[in-house]
Amino acid sequence: MHDKKLKIRTSLPLIFACTVFIIIAMFQPGMEVRAGNLLSPADILHSDSLEAVEATIIPVIDGLGDDACWESASWFPIDQMWITWGEPLLPFDDFKGEFKVMWSSETNEMYFLVRTTDDVFVDGYVWPDGKYPNYDILEIFIDEDYSGGLHIFDTESSLAANAFSYHIVIDEPDDGDFTDLMVVCDIAGTSWGNSTIPDYAGHFPELAVSREGRDYIWEFSMIVHNDSYDHSDPTASLVELSAGKIMGLSMAYCDNDDPDELPLSRDNFIGSVYVSEEAYNDHWRNADGYGTLTLIEEGDPVAINHQDLSSGIVIYPNPMIDNNIQLSMSSELPGNQVVVRVLSMNSQVLYSKVFENRQAQFSQQIVLEGIGPGIYLMEIAIADQRFVRKFTK
Repeated sequence: MHDKKLKIRTSLPLIFACTVFIIIAMFQPGMEVRAGNLLSPADILHSDSLEAVEATIIPVIDGLGDDACWESASWFPIDQMWITWGEPLLPFDDFKGEFKVMWSSETNEMYFLVRTTDDVFVDGYVWPDGKYPNYDILEIFIDEDYSGGLHIFDTESSLAANAFSYHIVIDEPDDGDFTDLMVVCDIAGTSWGNSTIPDYAGHFPELAVSREGRDYIWEFSMIVHNDSYDHSDPTASLVELSAGKIMGLSMAYCDNDDPDELPLSRDNFIGSVYVSEEAYNDHWRNADGYGTLTLIEEGDPVAINHQDLSSGIVIYPNPMIDNNIQLSMSSELPGNQVVVRVLSMNSQVLYSKVFENRQAQFSQQIVLEGIGPGIYLMEIAIADQRFVRKFTK
């Protein structure tokens, strides 16, 4: 990985508290919990709409993740099986993952804290080889204006920088140590015959990945670029982060369990959002299936107890089975009037209704006649708060 030697921090006191996963889920009749792993993708009532609180104190990027500012951020699971689609998730001692995300108007950077467990870590990638998905890597998919669409090459109809598929590649640190070296790969160019693998490490000002046994903490900062990005002048496309901004965001992990196979090949691909079987491996080329991330301020009505408020809105079944989808809301959400809109990915309003005199436990069946297979957004407005949930059919 470049001609650099890994910098190792000796005697790093990595103290890991026992992780307690509290999974709050709603199950349909007949659902089965499988010991040792999560439910299969079709069984999980999964929200792909996330909020990131502004960090009032900037975290120290040291691979520990113990800064107080992280306590105000929610954990989001990496728990959807993309490859092989439809298979149960791996046992937790094989792989498990979760992440937090914050942002800062002071530094104009985003901050990520990711915890993974991986029983076998396959490294040794040499840039600029194009086979980076066959190693154990963390992936971040970001679409800064949530416009969706293709993002492979610069063509008349699409731009490579319409969205970024950041593949963060590291060499595994020794047990009890950390690494701060990385290569960040993606595809650029105008066609397969004129393509390159740039190193986007400059988009990540700081990174530290620590290891304790088979557990890893990835902590890093990231700057955001728009679709005018030019690798020769990256500062020209910097995006100013502000409260209320909505971006497309997904997190994923490429898992290879056999370091001795030739050639190497990816065994599993686990993501943070539900994808349909037809789009099981589309994120790298199409941003339509990304989750949503809304930037919010500390102290904003949405940010106050945002972990409880956001989890208090559930839409199910997701994906839809027929023309009906159920909306349930927690009694902790204020206000008596609920405005619900359903939009297509190109912002066409497909459904709009105002519900008056909301009861403490709001549950409403939404009938959506005539919509075809695809990805849709449900916008819920109550009092001075607005929530967006993504669902598929």
